[in-house]
Amino acid sequence: MTTSGTVHDDAADHDAVFPGPRGTVLRALPACVLEFVGTPFLAWFVPREAGRDWWALGIIVTALAVMFRAATLGSRGLPRADPHVDQTRWQRALASARHHGSLPSEPAVQVTAARVSYDRIAAGMTFLFLWAGIACGALVRPDLNWVSPLGGLIAISVIAWARVPSAWAYLRLHAVSV
Repeated sequence: MTTSGTVHDDAADHDAVFPGPRGTVLRALPACVLEFVGTPFLAWFVPREAGRDWWALGIIVTALAVMFRAATLGSRGLPRADPHVDQTRWQRALASARHHGSLPSEPAVQVTAARVSYDRIAAGMTFLFLWAGIACGALVRPDLNWVSPLGGLIAISVIAWARVPSAWAYLRLHAVSV
């Protein structure tokens, strides 16, 4: 017996339509543009006489906070991942979609894998646009220390970009099958 309101109990969530990869890109684009434009805009307004060591880190953290909020607004209306589907099942679904071109048969695993795929593509895009915004910010304010706070962002970006191909393959197959 399932609890009322969970993905297992609500058949509408199993039939929910996720955007394909291109739709995911379009939904994530406003957050990306905000980062691309906002980062150099924030850098422009940093006081010139202030200590420069922590301003670039503050700009990056602010851009990440705005990115998170804009990304959550872009994913409104999409079903959430089913907490009853364990990580190995949806990871296998993503790998199977990329390597074999097949989707899982269980609707709960399909919804969870689609949501994870959506999130991975959106994250990869937003980190790419954040990097472009930081590059523009460095052009606008080369006197700020942009290199030191980027170490963690490099690692997170590489992980996010490495996950995009399997997510793209899954959402492409999911969009065709629905």
